[in-house]
Amino acid sequence: MDDKLIAVRLMSPHDHDFTHERPDGSTYKVMYRHHKEPVTEEIINYQGPLYAKHPDLDLPPVPPLDKYGQTQSWDEYNEQLRCDNSRSKDST
Repeated sequence: MDDKLIAVRLMSPHDHDFTHERPDGSTYKVMYRHHKEPVTEEIINYQGPLYAKHPDLDLPPVPPLDKYGQTQSWDEYNEQLRCDNSRSKDST
């Protein structure tokens, strides 16, 4: 079987869905339900999981927060990490 498993959805220990992709790019879903036979459903125009990054978005990562919950620049964050690392090396 050359089909790739691309998504798993677990609703309960007995109920779950597996989404597979065939080598030709088509997709199908196998649904397992408690005390029932598995049901296979063909998926047409599968767009991928809902949490996939949109291809047109190229946003920078969110800057980290300091210990007071205020945003800080990446330079400040990296400097803080260097200071924390040097302190931990000194203490050992």
